[in-house]
Amino acid sequence: MLSPLSLLFLLAIPVVVVLYLLRLRRKELVVSSTMLWPDMTQDIQANAPFQKLRKNILLFLQIAILALMAFALARPFLRLHARTSDNTVLILDASASMLSTDERGGRIEAAKRTAAKMIDDMSRNDRMMVIAAGPKPKVLSAFTTDRRALKAATASLKPSHGRADMRSAVVLGVSLMEAEQRGGRAAKEGDIFILSDGAFDPLDDLPIGPARLHFLKFGSRADNVGITALDARQTYGADARDQIFVSVTNFANSAKKVDVEMYHWDSLQRVIEMTIPPGETRSRPWKDFQFDTGVVRAKLDVKDDLAVDNEAYVYLAPRRHLRVLLVTEANPFLEKMLNVKDVIELATMRPRAFASAEGYDIVVFDSFAPEQLTPGAYLLVNAAAPEAPVTTQGRVRNPVVVDLHPHPVTKYVNFAGTIITEAKLARAKPWGKVLVEAGSTPLVVVGERAGIKCVYVGFPLNLPKTNFVLRVGFPIFISNIIEWLGRDATGRENIQARAGGVVQLQAPERGTELTVEKPSGEKVRVVAAEGESSVAFDDTDEVGVYRTVAPEDGQVFVVNLLSRTESNTAPVENISFGRKTLAAANAAATANREIWRVLALVGLLVLMVEWYIYHRRF
Repeated sequence: MLSPLSLLFLLAIPVVVVLYLLRLRRKELVVSSTMLWPDMTQDIQANAPFQKLRKNILLFLQIAILALMAFALARPFLRLHARTSDNTVLILDASASMLSTDERGGRIEAAKRTAAKMIDDMSRNDRMMVIAAGPKPKVLSAFTTDRRALKAATASLKPSHGRADMRSAVVLGVSLMEAEQRGGRAAKEGDIFILSDGAFDPLDDLPIGPARLHFLKFGSRADNVGITALDARQTYGADARDQIFVSVTNFANSAKKVDVEMYHWDSLQRVIEMTIPPGETRSRPWKDFQFDTGVVRAKLDVKDDLAVDNEAYVYLAPRRHLRVLLVTEANPFLEKMLNVKDVIELATMRPRAFASAEGYDIVVFDSFAPEQLTPGAYLLVNAAAPEAPVTTQGRVRNPVVVDLHPHPVTKYVNFAGTIITEAKLARAKPWGKVLVEAGSTPLVVVGERAGIKCVYVGFPLNLPKTNFVLRVGFPIFISNIIEWLGRDATGRENIQARAGGVVQLQAPERGTELTVEKPSGEKVRVVAAEGESSVAFDDTDEVGVYRTVAPEDGQVFVVNLLSRTESNTAPVENISFGRKTLAAANAAATANREIWRVLALVGLLVLMVEWYIYHRRF
């Protein structure tokens, strides 16, 4: 009972009984015989004070009416299997972790079965909608009372190989629910059911209004080993070879011995053995391969609950022969890092001899900047031009690195322990992205605008101004910069994306249509805007190798999962919801279903029967 005090109305039942026991005051008349009025005689006897009650159907009907009214006001409910309210949103997690096989048919199939039962529990006037929470939320069925349509929409759900943007899915559900309420087609309150294993980011600052949020948990264990990192680096040192790094994480509760099979396209090249303790990661490099281009596939030879993270891909694009110009008075450290045969064609000149950047893919200015930068790719070291992503004013002594932001330029670079005696005091422009910060000035800023692609380094890369040039991170840093600046030099890129992410592809030279073949063989048409040099492609829901089908120059890119959150298949017991914690329920969760409307309807019917009988008798 949601309002048990309303049962006090049952005290009215004894009052009705007492009224039937009391004598009614009637006018006395003398008659010669009572044989003509038998009904009247019985009524007088029944109303004699404190006589034994005779069978009277009206009394029983009135007691029943009072009881039904009291129980209806007390708001009784039944505990039913995941019953829905009048206005319900089902959000099904369609991420990679829901492909785990620890449930019958997989977690996603268990979620579909629960959703189907909830649809069966709908009342005739209940409205429901179904949303798939993948990398991009998708409405599978709008609000409807049609159970068949809702079941068909649920059955059609295919999980993505990417992560779930659960926050956007909940916001979408709340918005559509509010639209139903404004249109007068739904009650003011509603229920949002999240059917998931909890592998998504916290739902911080999530306004849901009067809606009630529920979390139905799926999954029973974490028995999984997954590839969590796979990358290829094109070095610019003396060795100038590609290196491949693979990392494998064990999310199970026991140690796992796995074989990592390394393929070049479909040809097995090497097997790396790993023994991984529970909850730990092991990484291995691979350098001694005999090929320069193509797709490298890493595959785990292991049986676990999740298969999608047992494979990962990296594409080795053809080597770039970049034409690089170094403008400096003298900097042996930069010159050594850039003087890589078969990769970079390096030219060096003094600042006073510089006239134009034409003919070079990248221009490096060391402690010098021209009055104007023309469209192109630039590295500004201890210098700033008007077109740079920063403005400078003065210098700062002994800056200390306090923050490092992720970006391809700072990948694998560690500035801890770096000593800088002097740097420019700068301020980033709105279009500049700060990557390395000191307390009072940005030290590394990147930006792209009006055809200019620029990396700004606000301190000298030379002794004795900094010890960074002697640290392991320095060649990696320069390598990252050259790779990032030189991406547009050849038009062929080593593109890797996370499942569900967006890939920028080179637009076709002829026409505007591009066809992309997915790993499953499905072909997707993409149309580029007239005059654009690139086109966005976001249909990346499958892990594997993608190819563009073009008559002139096909492009290759790969899509991976590489997500510790999705690979960690341990189901969570609660989710963060703003400042609250929402406890998880299992697939057999129950919900309160009020039945006061049924009791009120039965009471009305009994009242009508009582009225009819009374008027038939009297």
